Amino acid sequence: MSGTGSRLLRLVLAAIVGFLVVGCGAGGTPAPGQTVSFTPLPYGPPGIAATPTVPGGTTPIPGWTEYSQPEDGFAIALPGSWRKINPDPASLANVIQMLRQQNPELAELVESASRRLQSSDIHFIAFDMSAESVSSGFLTNLNVLHRPLEGGTTLESFGDANVQELERLTDLSSPIQRQDVQWPAGPGLCLRYTVGLDTPGGQRA
Repeated sequence: MSGTGSRLLRLVLAAIVGFLVVGCGAGGTPAPGQTVSFTPLPYGPPGIAATPTVPGGTTPIPGWTEYSQPEDGFAIALPGSWRKINPDPASLANVIQMLRQQNPELAELVESASRRLQSSDIHFIAFDMSAESVSSGFLTNLNVLHRPLEGGTTLESFGDANVQELERLTDLSSPIQRQDVQWPAGPGLCLRYTVGLDTPGGQRA
C-alpha cells in the first residue's frame, strides 16, 4: 500500500470509529412526539456530572440525557448512568486523582480506559458508571472521534477499510456484522463486533 493509501486508511478508520460510536453505542430510537425530560440521577461519583445541552426540536428517550456538540456536528443521548468527562489530558487527570481518594478501584478502571482513548481527535468521552459496569472490571465507555477524510472517499470504501483494519489489529472474538443504516444526518454504516480486552486486574474480558 502506498504512503497516501496508508494515510487514507488511518483517516478512514479513525472517522468511522467515531461515527459508529455515535450510531451504535447508545441504542434505541425515540418515538415520535416524545418530549425532553431530564432529572439528575444519583449515578457516578461527584465531579463527573451530567451536564446536558438539549438543542431545540430533539426528542431523546425519556430518562436519557442528550449532549450536543454542534461544533463537531453531532448530538448523542445516553442513559442516566452515563457520565461525560472532558477528553483533554488535564481534565482526565483531575478526575482520576479525585477518584483515587473516593474509589481507588473505579479510578483504576477510568485510568485504564483513558490510556486507550488519548488522542487529539477524540472530542467526546463518556463512561457507564452503573454498578454492573463498575463491577465487571471494565468500564463500558463511548468516545467520538472527529477527523476529516480525503476527498472521494465513499461510504462503501470507508466501511471496507475499517473492516480490514479491525480484522488486522484487534483481537476479535466474534465475526464483524455490517449493516447499512439511515440517520437523520444521512446514510451511515454500523459495525458490530466483540473484542477481547485485558482488565486492570489481569483478567480477560
